[in-house]
Amino acid sequence: MNNPVSLHFNLAIEHINRGALGAASNLFYRTMLLDSNHYKSWVSLIFCLGIMKDTPAQQVLLARYALRPLPYVKDLIGSALKAYRYQPHALAEWLKIYSEKPECDNKEALETIIADIEQMLARNEEQNSQEKKPPILSIEEISKKKIYLDWIAEKKSEEIFNLVEPMLERPEQMLAGLQILTFFPGLRGEKMLRRVCRNEEASNKAKTRALINLHWHGVKGNAKMTKFGDSFVVNLEKPEPRLEAVLPKGFQALIDWVVVWLAKEQGIATEEDLQAATAGSAAISASLRQQIDATLPPVIQASAESILRETYLHYYPRIPPIVNEIEEWGAAILHILEAFSRNWGQPWKYQVPELNNSATVKREWLLKSLEVKKQEPAGQAAQQSGEPHVSGDEANEQPNEAEASDAIHSAGEQEADSSER
Repeated sequence: MNNPVSLHFNLAIEHINRGALGAASNLFYRTMLLDSNHYKSWVSLIFCLGIMKDTPAQQVLLARYALRPLPYVKDLIGSALKAYRYQPHALAEWLKIYSEKPECDNKEALETIIADIEQMLARNEEQNSQEKKPPILSIEEISKKKIYLDWIAEKKSEEIFNLVEPMLERPEQMLAGLQILTFFPGLRGEKMLRRVCRNEEASNKAKTRALINLHWHGVKGNAKMTKFGDSFVVNLEKPEPRLEAVLPKGFQALIDWVVVWLAKEQGIATEEDLQAATAGSAAISASLRQQIDATLPPVIQASAESILRETYLHYYPRIPPIVNEIEEWGAAILHILEAFSRNWGQPWKYQVPELNNSATVKREWLLKSLEVKKQEPAGQAAQQSGEPHVSGDEANEQPNEAEASDAIHSAGEQEADSSER
């Protein structure tokens, strides 16, 4: 008789190879329930969450892994550096705990990284001693936070679908429902997701997220989506453009330009660094990235990423290749960040470049993807059942920069402060 642990794990790997990350995550978690010491499932799930950009869940799993008697896996260090990128206190503590595992063979290198983080934290504390700081959670506290995957052991599938179905019928709760459904594939869930793709009341962002869920569930065939007064048919097995959480290459190059420009304003980056970012000829060096992460307010970086993620979700499949005029695109984003910074509780210290006509058009195009409307407190329906907190925002027909700012700030904080809340 085949080992159920091996069966679950091997099936999860098959899903990974087809891009069905949500279905694979579900199976990796079930494998861990069958054998809590099956470290390959732990590691695979952590990697999977990283690809899906589910940073809060990845932080929780990394914390649980570090605290359990599971073997040292060097590749997890890279995952931790990304997942706790905006939480240097948590990162330093995680590295300390992880370096104590018996199999660790590069403890000196980790100690050097920890020392560098602590020195930067000390300098940052000295320079920003008057600024209000979010509470700092320990790795043990992070490990105890609930994630939706925990429901696999706590709820039946029908209970989850019964909870999500009414959420997907209400535009203000749709994104929260889609976030829950990410990890729970099934025929009933597939029908719900297809309805969202065709729902005239659903936001463009919700429709794209529903498509991504269908792809991540491993659903085969095509899906019909209505957007911009048009109808699109998307091949779920080989979607074009690709359906994923990772931003297109041009979008990431634009984020790099924005953070390097800001770093140059603070005297951290050089003119040569900015020229390289403008040409897209080289990635930000590890040393410069470390200085930027330690100095630049996390909400600024996270918000720039959120703006472009909102843009991708809103306009898909009509995604422009942002390969030219990167300075104009960057200036447009900087002006949006400056306008939104009034709601961040942190002063904006930068003199942004002037907008020419082309950059103004780009700014307006970006702002259209950030139009949001008021909604119920995030995850209200879920919280009534004592479930993990979720947040989201919806598109609206009329622009409202103040509401858009709040939404982007919330999205940025979820990314930047998820382990410190």
